[in-house]
Amino acid sequence: MPVIKIFRSVKDQKDTQISELKQEIKEVVVKIEALNLKEKNDVIVLFPYEASAVFEGEQEEIVVEISNLFNKKERTKEVIDKLLYNVGQLVEDYFPNARVQCTAESIDSTKNFYITPDDDEKDGGEEDTD
Repeated sequence: MPVIKIFRSVKDQKDTQISELKQEIKEVVVKIEALNLKEKNDVIVLFPYEASAVFEGEQEEIVVEISNLFNKKERTKEVIDKLLYNVGQLVEDYFPNARVQCTAESIDSTKNFYITPDDDEKDGGEEDTD
Protein backbone atom coordinates (compact mmCIF):
# COMPACT_ATOMS: atom_id res chain seq x y z
CA MET A 1 0.00 0.00 0.00
CA PRO A 2 1.68 3.23 -1.10
CA VAL A 3 2.13 5.89 1.56
CA ILE A 4 2.39 9.49 0.39
CA LYS A 5 3.67 12.11 2.84
CA ILE A 6 3.55 15.80 2.01
CA PHE A 7 5.78 18.14 4.00
CA ARG A 8 5.30 21.93 3.67
CA SER A 9 7.27 24.90 4.88
CA VAL A 10 4.06 26.91 5.46
CA LYS A 11 0.89 25.82 7.28
CA ASP A 12 -1.79 28.18 5.99
CA GLN A 13 -3.92 25.90 3.82
CA LYS A 14 -7.55 25.33 4.82
CA ASP A 15 -8.42 21.84 6.08
CA THR A 16 -11.04 21.45 3.33
CA GLN A 17 -8.39 22.07 0.67
CA ILE A 18 -6.07 19.54 2.30
CA SER A 19 -8.88 16.96 2.36
CA GLU A 20 -9.62 17.63 -1.31
CA LEU A 21 -5.95 17.30 -2.21
CA LYS A 22 -5.67 14.00 -0.32
CA GLN A 23 -8.67 12.57 -2.19
CA GLU A 24 -7.41 13.78 -5.57
CA ILE A 25 -3.97 12.27 -4.95
CA LYS A 26 -5.60 8.93 -4.13
CA GLU A 27 -7.64 9.11 -7.35
CA VAL A 28 -4.60 9.99 -9.49
CA VAL A 29 -2.55 7.14 -8.01
CA VAL A 30 -5.27 4.48 -8.37
CA LYS A 31 -5.76 5.46 -12.04
CA ILE A 32 -2.24 4.23 -12.84
CA GLU A 33 -3.24 0.68 -13.76
CA ALA A 34 0.27 -0.78 -13.56
CA LEU A 35 0.34 -0.04 -9.82
CA ASN A 36 -2.42 -2.65 -9.52
CA LEU A 37 -4.36 -0.82 -6.80
CA LYS A 38 -8.07 -1.60 -6.49
CA GLU A 39 -9.49 1.43 -4.70
CA LYS A 40 -8.64 4.74 -3.07
CA ASN A 41 -8.33 3.02 0.31
CA ASP A 42 -5.27 1.23 -1.07
CA VAL A 43 -3.36 4.53 -0.83
CA ILE A 44 -2.46 6.41 2.35
CA VAL A 45 -1.92 10.17 2.10
CA LEU A 46 -0.49 11.99 5.11
CA PHE A 47 0.02 15.71 5.60
CA PRO A 48 2.11 15.74 8.80
CA TYR A 49 1.98 19.33 10.05
CA GLU A 50 4.20 18.64 13.01
CA ALA A 51 6.95 17.36 10.71
CA SER A 52 6.85 20.47 8.52
CA ALA A 53 10.13 22.30 8.55
CA VAL A 54 10.62 26.01 8.07
CA PHE A 55 12.98 26.55 5.14
CA GLU A 56 14.96 29.70 4.57
CA GLY A 57 14.09 31.60 1.42
CA GLU A 58 11.21 33.36 -0.22
CA GLN A 59 9.71 30.43 -2.09
CA GLU A 60 7.63 27.81 -0.30
CA GLU A 61 9.14 24.34 -0.41
CA ILE A 62 7.04 21.18 -0.55
CA VAL A 63 8.56 17.71 -0.27
CA VAL A 64 6.46 14.73 -1.31
CA GLU A 65 7.70 11.28 -0.28
CA ILE A 66 6.09 8.19 -1.79
CA SER A 67 7.03 5.01 0.05
CA ASN A 68 5.87 1.42 0.59
CA LEU A 69 5.87 0.62 -3.13
CA PHE A 70 6.66 -3.07 -3.40
CA ASN A 71 9.02 -3.98 -6.24
CA LYS A 72 6.90 -5.65 -8.91
CA LYS A 73 7.74 -6.32 -12.55
CA GLU A 74 4.91 -4.07 -13.77
CA ARG A 75 6.18 -1.15 -11.67
CA THR A 76 8.80 -0.11 -14.17
CA LYS A 77 10.84 3.09 -14.09
CA GLU A 78 8.32 4.58 -16.53
CA VAL A 79 5.40 3.74 -14.21
CA ILE A 80 7.15 5.22 -11.17
CA ASP A 81 8.09 8.31 -13.22
CA LYS A 82 4.42 8.70 -14.19
CA LEU A 83 3.40 8.37 -10.54
CA LEU A 84 5.93 11.03 -9.48
CA TYR A 85 4.89 13.37 -12.28
CA ASN A 86 1.13 12.99 -11.69
CA VAL A 87 1.37 13.49 -7.93
CA GLY A 88 3.87 16.33 -8.30
CA GLN A 89 1.69 18.14 -10.86
CA LEU A 90 -1.39 17.79 -8.65
CA VAL A 91 0.46 19.25 -5.65
CA GLU A 92 1.70 22.10 -7.88
CA ASP A 93 -1.91 22.79 -8.92
CA TYR A 94 -2.83 23.31 -5.25
CA PHE A 95 0.31 25.30 -4.45
CA PRO A 96 1.27 27.15 -7.67
CA ASN A 97 3.91 29.36 -6.03
CA ALA A 98 5.76 26.52 -4.34
CA ARG A 99 8.75 24.50 -5.45
CA VAL A 100 7.72 20.83 -5.30
CA GLN A 101 10.14 17.94 -4.91
CA CYS A 102 8.68 14.44 -5.28
CA THR A 103 10.57 11.18 -4.57
CA ALA A 104 9.64 7.50 -4.48
CA GLU A 105 11.14 4.59 -2.57
CA SER A 106 10.48 0.96 -3.40
CA ILE A 107 10.47 -1.98 -0.99
CA ASP A 108 12.08 -5.32 -1.73
CA SER A 109 9.30 -7.80 -0.92
CA THR A 110 11.88 -10.35 0.26
CA LYS A 111 12.78 -8.07 3.20
CA ASN A 112 10.99 -8.17 6.54
CA PHE A 113 7.70 -6.31 6.86
CA TYR A 114 4.28 -6.81 8.44
CA ILE A 115 0.85 -5.92 7.09
CA THR A 116 -2.42 -6.67 8.87
CA PRO A 117 -4.12 -9.37 6.78
CA ASP A 118 -7.45 -8.75 5.08
CA ASP A 119 -10.51 -10.20 6.84
CA ASP A 120 -10.73 -13.16 4.44
CA GLU A 121 -7.05 -13.97 5.05
CA LYS A 122 -7.46 -13.82 8.84
CA ASP A 123 -10.09 -16.57 8.86
CA GLY A 124 -8.08 -19.03 6.78
CA GLY A 125 -4.60 -18.35 8.14
CA GLU A 126 -2.63 -20.58 10.43
CA GLU A 127 -1.71 -19.43 13.91
CA ASP A 128 1.90 -19.61 15.03
CA THR A 129 2.10 -21.48 18.34
CA ASP A 130 5.85 -21.15 18.99
